[in-house]
Amino acid sequence: MLSGKVLKLILGFTLCVNSPGILMAQTPPQKLDLELTRDFRHMQSEAFNDNWEHFDSLVHAFKKRLKKELATGVGLDCRFDSLSKAMNIIQSKDHLLRIFSWDELSGGTWHDMASFAQYITSTGAIGARQLDTDREVELSEYTDVAISKIYMVILKNKTHYLTIGYGTHGAGHHHKTAQIFSIEEKKLVKCKDCFETGEDLVVESARSYESGLKYDPDTKQISYNEFTEGEGGFLEPTGKIITMKIENDKFVRK
Repeated sequence: MLSGKVLKLILGFTLCVNSPGILMAQTPPQKLDLELTRDFRHMQSEAFNDNWEHFDSLVHAFKKRLKKELATGVGLDCRFDSLSKAMNIIQSKDHLLRIFSWDELSGGTWHDMASFAQYITSTGAIGARQLDTDREVELSEYTDVAISKIYMVILKNKTHYLTIGYGTHGAGHHHKTAQIFSIEEKKLVKCKDCFETGEDLVVESARSYESGLKYDPDTKQISYNEFTEGEGGFLEPTGKIITMKIENDKFVRK
């Protein structure tokens, strides 16, 4: 059973002080929201102006501050109404996990996507972690995605969080990725063995096709379109839909 402290923090994810009697005053969360939005827009403008040297320093500073603010719990009593218009901000139904993600606009057909998570543990501790690695090129990973969906799934008798995100590594292709996380003690942990392959689920296709990757909370199944390499090396649909269901606490292909 959740403690009063945790319940108060959960409410903080969904409430934002905005009393009609103090419309001219800014609460600390509102001030933070506007400051982060200002810095984010400035960062974007430098990318649009091809000022890459300045852009790189702004990206580093913005990520550092965002992670610090999320980790200290600042802003838990605000929905980031301004910042949410500039980037994806989504939260789980139990309000214990919130994810911030965006396209870094770093140039080229490979789009660097950044994502940061803020979470609450069972003891009420606040945590934050970067979900992408900034080393996707080097490691051939697909964690650089803008996350648009969070679903709660029960695996190993515990709540896990299934996320769906979009990204592209150029070369005429794009991808959607399913990742699964759980809150363990004071950390947000990725569960790679929650898929039968032992890896995140990545569905890549030529940009002219949609992956169809989705999760159905009612049937508790993941489905996506199957692709194979066609002419010119582009991944094209086979016409087959792949379905995955939970067996022995992991998603397996049917």
